[in-house]
Amino acid sequence: MFKKRGQIWIETVIYTLIGLTIIGILLSIVVPKINQMNDKTLVIQAMNGLNKIDEQISSILVAAGNTREIDLAFKKGEYIISPSRKELIFVLKGSGLKYSEPGQSTKQGEVSISTSERNKLYDITLSLSYPSLDVTFDSKYENKTLSASPVGYKLVVENNGKINAPLDNSTNLNFKIV
Repeated sequence: MFKKRGQIWIETVIYTLIGLTIIGILLSIVVPKINQMNDKTLVIQAMNGLNKIDEQISSILVAAGNTREIDLAFKKGEYIISPSRKELIFVLKGSGLKYSEPGQSTKQGEVSISTSERNKLYDITLSLSYPSLDVTFDSKYENKTLSASPVGYKLVVENNGKINAPLDNSTNLNFKIV
């Protein structure tokens, strides 16, 4: 009678270990795929956000003095406003998603997309370039990085005309956070 009780406990422990092993294997396969799908959704949302910003910029370039307020919410990655490169950039670092061919740049509409590989993970960069404009942040020629935030940002874009663009007499496009 005592042998059967011991055998039942041993079988229970073995079946529990087999079950936990199967769950562990499934999680090791499924979790990276879920993260890749989340990153792909994030990249698509960032691309839509950049296209929305580009539409707003196009609408304010009609006349000096125009301003637009843009809600910018993202939970991963960072936006960089780069006056030196005259670009608005979204960067997602350390993703398991290979969104495009590493080392090659592609374009979807006005957005340039590039992927670089780093330690078996990928850095995805989306950028909007404005080579014919004088880009500033808070009227300064300094880069501004907006990190992921659960609250989001209110980004104001203003067309200051040619008066505030001393470098090349082009239209000044100024970004600021409200």
